[in-house]
Amino acid sequence: MKVGIQIGLTDADQIAEHCRQMGVDRVVLSARSVPGFTQQGYIKSDNAKRLKEAVHERGIQVSGLIPPNPSREAVLGDNKAEVEALCKTIRAMGEADIKLALFYPLDRFKNYKEEYHHQKPPLEVMPGEEKWDTIIQFFRRVADIAEELDMKIANHVFAVDVMREILDTVGSPSLGVTYCPGMYMFGADPYAGVDIYGIE
Repeated sequence: MKVGIQIGLTDADQIAEHCRQMGVDRVVLSARSVPGFTQQGYIKSDNAKRLKEAVHERGIQVSGLIPPNPSREAVLGDNKAEVEALCKTIRAMGEADIKLALFYPLDRFKNYKEEYHHQKPPLEVMPGEEKWDTIIQFFRRVADIAEELDMKIANHVFAVDVMREILDTVGSPSLGVTYCPGMYMFGADPYAGVDIYGIE
């Protein structure tokens, strides 16, 4: 079994030491861990590759990166500059041979945590409603980059049915999900993701 953790440290020595303390040899890093991200708002492939190699030299494998959580405005097509920066980051990851993006694309919509109830839709824009096509376009754009660079995008999902609708509509082999055992925190069935997506 492969076990990894996700952390937001930036120094290769600290990353490796933290992993050793946790007893793991794989890590998923925040894109903010890559030098230059804060200044540019996106990562560059050379910087990502250098960090990956520095961590690997210390016995730890970078299994993936976590791009910045896109804002609801970005997903809804109202912040093109943010989408451009996000796409640059995902492309740089692939060019640095980091083939997994742990992605949180729907976590900044308003019906989340305290506001998420079974009596309310899990997102403010649901399939078939106005702006839904824009959400699909957002995912298609991300998926096109991932397919071009042979990447996998693991979407964090608390609204299981909504994400399944997105994946089915986009139809990309590069889009998938990451299982979230914390779904019970939102009043959702923590096994729903397993039931709907299945495990091979």
